[in-house]
Amino acid sequence: MKIQNKRILISSFFLTLIIGAIIVGGIFTDSDEYYGPFDLTPRPISYDYSFSDNNRLQLTAADAIGLPPIENDAQYQQAVRMGKLVLIEDCRNYYLRNVKFPHLVPTAAKLLDEIGKRYRENVGDFGSPLRITSATRTNDYQQRLSRGGNANASRNSCHTRGTTIDISYSQLNHKEKEALSDVLAALRGEGRCYVIRETKQPCYHITARWYMKWDEDYLK
Repeated sequence: MKIQNKRILISSFFLTLIIGAIIVGGIFTDSDEYYGPFDLTPRPISYDYSFSDNNRLQLTAADAIGLPPIENDAQYQQAVRMGKLVLIEDCRNYYLRNVKFPHLVPTAAKLLDEIGKRYRENVGDFGSPLRITSATRTNDYQQRLSRGGNANASRNSCHTRGTTIDISYSQLNHKEKEALSDVLAALRGEGRCYVIRETKQPCYHITARWYMKWDEDYLK
């Protein structure tokens, strides 16, 4: 009888430890979602996918498909009039926030549309649209940003070639961040863009690369 009671006490003790560990694991999680104390779903992966294509690498793509660095507003307007830059506008999949120069070279504009399209397919009708915080910049404007304390405003920026966009991730929830990073990882793997995840200004800095399907008409 004593042995049986001892076994019951030992079993109860270990059962209490297991339940306690599961509850603690359910409470202390890095995820934005609550999984519950008995849900053993694997925790979400990092959003950055090791996106670390530095400025020098992105400049190789920008110089290959973009314009010569745009120095000032006059050169920017001339490129628009000549059709070398195309307008990007708010749509169902993304919107522009404080974008001073809302134009891109055609390849970059098509890349943005593809990002938006795939992102929308992933998040569905009720997902937040993407926020575009930068597109083309002039050298003059880039220097003003740098002097104003923008930590990501490089002196030799791909933005001045019309090839590069910044997409903010600060306003997205966990599922939307995951969806966006999945899309960027896929497009990067297909050789269509370079990506770096910036943290001082929370955004993905994305430079388009040459892609035959998109560029064959433009290059004729």
